[in-house]
Amino acid sequence: MDLCRLKFFLNLALLLCLISPAFAQESAPDWDSTEQNVFIRIFQDKGVIQGGEDVSLVIKQIIRPHWHTYWRNAGDSGEPMRSNWSLPDGFSLSEIKWPTPLKLPFDPLVNYGYEKEALLTQTLTIPSDIPDGAIHIPVRFDILVCKEICIPESVEKVLSFNDGKLNEDEAGPEFFADAQNAIPHTDDKHGWKGQLSENNGNLILSLETPKTAEQLQDYEFEFFPYEYGLVDNAAVPSTIIDGNRVIFQQARGDFQLDRIKDFSGVLAIQEKSTTSRFGYEITPKRVDSIAVPASEHTDHNAEDASLNVTEAESVSLISALLFAIIGGVILNLMPCVFPVLSMKVLSLSKISQKSRSEAQSHGLAYTAGIILSFIAIAALLIILKTGGSEVGWGFHLQNPVVILLLSYLFFAVGLNLAGFFEIGGRLMSIGQGQKTEGVKGSFMTGILATIVATPCTAPFMAVALGYALIQPAYISLLIFAALGLGLALPYLIISFVPALQKLMPRPGVWMVTFKEFLAFPMFATTIWLLWILSNQIGMNGVAMPLIGLLGIAFAIWIFNHAGQTNGLKKTILIILSLVMLGGSLFGTIFEVQTYEMSKDKPMPEFGAPYSENALEDALKTDNPVFVEMTAAWCVTCKVNHYRAIDIEQTREIMALKDIVYLIGDWTNYDAEITKYLNKFGRNGVPIYIYYGRPDAKTGERPAPEMLPQILSPDIIAQALNK
Repeated sequence: MDLCRLKFFLNLALLLCLISPAFAQESAPDWDSTEQNVFIRIFQDKGVIQGGEDVSLVIKQIIRPHWHTYWRNAGDSGEPMRSNWSLPDGFSLSEIKWPTPLKLPFDPLVNYGYEKEALLTQTLTIPSDIPDGAIHIPVRFDILVCKEICIPESVEKVLSFNDGKLNEDEAGPEFFADAQNAIPHTDDKHGWKGQLSENNGNLILSLETPKTAEQLQDYEFEFFPYEYGLVDNAAVPSTIIDGNRVIFQQARGDFQLDRIKDFSGVLAIQEKSTTSRFGYEITPKRVDSIAVPASEHTDHNAEDASLNVTEAESVSLISALLFAIIGGVILNLMPCVFPVLSMKVLSLSKISQKSRSEAQSHGLAYTAGIILSFIAIAALLIILKTGGSEVGWGFHLQNPVVILLLSYLFFAVGLNLAGFFEIGGRLMSIGQGQKTEGVKGSFMTGILATIVATPCTAPFMAVALGYALIQPAYISLLIFAALGLGLALPYLIISFVPALQKLMPRPGVWMVTFKEFLAFPMFATTIWLLWILSNQIGMNGVAMPLIGLLGIAFAIWIFNHAGQTNGLKKTILIILSLVMLGGSLFGTIFEVQTYEMSKDKPMPEFGAPYSENALEDALKTDNPVFVEMTAAWCVTCKVNHYRAIDIEQTREIMALKDIVYLIGDWTNYDAEITKYLNKFGRNGVPIYIYYGRPDAKTGERPAPEMLPQILSPDIIAQALNK
């Protein structure tokens, strides 16, 4: 009986030895029960060693989903894994062999590293004389693991030999073969050796291969240099197939070639028809120049290869919602919203004296007005795009009639604030009306805030809106609602937090003076809107709208006097007032539409007008090209233009470098400009695109660069001086 039991346990132990490596390889951590983001296991091909042997090691990184670690060259940010071994005397370790990495974009950076898991290999060399008994080798791994944030983590392990215990990390030959296959090939029979040169700001790699041109067309290529600074990691590469030669081009990095000691790297190759991906270690020889043939076989068209073209497509729903909310909050700081917000400051001071429920009602009404207005604009935008119209953010301001009516609205609001006439709390919640009227006024103010916010584009907004308009309708409406929530959020928070309400100034006589003062931002907005109208229909066309303003003021004056009379005289004055008001509105609308049909687009003061043909002709030259898309009603556009573009410094750079400068005016609807915006994942202005000078030998331009939406002279200078 004892012998049978002994055989049973021996067989069980043998079975555990056979299955334990597979189990160790396949099992994954329970991520929900741990805060650790990366686990490390060391697999060894033997647990019992003798003097003079080599032991193969595989260091396996098991990475939390959606997180990543870094390659030996981390790219634009990050750090590779570091290990600190406490080796016994005579023991030695080879350098780490890293598997072929992935590109990890984090706009505007691109890093190199791994997701899910990575298998790194090393070889442990055993001295000829080793002590009897167990050998334990401790090691500490320091590793940086990142998602939106980066967390340094440390893992301590112990490698054990000759201890007589079952070693669950002793793996079989298949596992080590898989790990070895993940390492870039280095043997000569695979070829992929060649030359390296620099030409016109680009790194040129010429690699001769044992494959035919037809076979090479089935591959896509990426180059990962061992040293930072050899290439611009975020630049989009291009590949030319010339017989059995692969010519790889990518914009150069920050360091001069003389400063770089090692030009080696990994050429990652992806089969287009499968998921197979492998790498070759290449050590090119530096030469003065490389002959590059014509680029009819180029895999990436320079213009379509821009990282920014697919920016909206790479954003997740959660990110888009977050960008929309942040963009909406920032929108409160844009000058186009100041006139309305100044009135809300007055309203906030009143809220501090109201009950908690009243304050919350005002906040909710204001928020509802904004969100519903954004949803209405989004719905109309979706309907128009579904019907085939190429429209974008701020599309309604391209209609002169809308601009005309807005100018009349702000003029009337200004007259009300100045005391020319009183309408209680029904429009702006400024009067002394009842609670219901005040809440309605907050709702109307939310609508007005949305209307005046549309000429502005805040940071984060463009990506969110670009994402919204390539999604199903319900997702688009959700994104626009989030944008509205961001715009209303500061006022909403104050209305729900009594402590913040107490910080507002207390009501008093000053409010009357401040209320009258607020009329002047309204009048200034009216002037601005009429200036936009002059850009749309010409200066001659603005005469009737100005007469319309006079008619509106006269109609209100008559209406005020009607309130001081009775009987037939009052009726006559009211009818006369309505006739005057209607004549002013409908007469000027008719005139504006007539001028709109015969308008001439004004020539830009600096640069040349954009058109598809003008851009095509410019790109055929050897000159750099800078494209600015703007609109008269876009406040952000105008601030950028006069602060960073139409200045002496920028003019000098453009003249010195022979830069072709094209301006697209989207003040009125323009199908060509709308098409151009959509090509770069945008549906509104501003947008700024720089096309670098073409390569002197290949004639190919680098991928176009999209500049930030908020410009400074330094940003423009840095882009144009590349």
